[in-house]
Amino acid sequence: MDILQGELFLAIAAGVGGFLLYLLKRKFEKKPEFELLEVFDKVLSINSKMEDQGLDITKVKDIKDRLLSKEVSRIKISQEIVEKDHTSIENEGSHDRKQSNIELIQQSAAQGKAAFSRMEEVLSKMEFRLGAEQFEAVLESQKKWQEYCDRAAEAIAMRYEGGTHYPLALSNELLSLINERTARLTAEWEDLEKT
Repeated sequence: MDILQGELFLAIAAGVGGFLLYLLKRKFEKKPEFELLEVFDKVLSINSKMEDQGLDITKVKDIKDRLLSKEVSRIKISQEIVEKDHTSIENEGSHDRKQSNIELIQQSAAQGKAAFSRMEEVLSKMEFRLGAEQFEAVLESQKKWQEYCDRAAEAIAMRYEGGTHYPLALSNELLSLINERTARLTAEWEDLEKT
């Protein structure tokens, strides 16, 4: 019995000792000096990459400011488009009666055509501002976006497949995606106008 107790004590002591060594090791690994060195190494690495690309901190700030400005512009344009659509809905519809599903679909389709026309208008403005090669890249991007747009709208509308709300869901999602794309293209075009 004493041998069994001795072995049990040794096993417990070994477990406790191993745990204490583990905690001690973790304490040294988490030393602030080591963490500070890691951060310093990362900063040096970033600085080296920036120098390799001919960038300094002011150029990086300028790029950040341009990107933020473009995103703010895109958001404002998107909000303006949505506000115009809501205003036209309020002006078109009678508030005294509910619209039928067919009327809603027709209204959404009309808004989609108008939104698509706005998007094409921005693309035509870009065509005159960009070189042939750059505009060809924009058109290729537009083709890929159109494929994405169709699949994304279809995926959203699938929840209503076979039902009367399917065409309305599809039309509304297409309208939303077209408005987002138009806002992005408009922001790009406005950025081109600034340069």
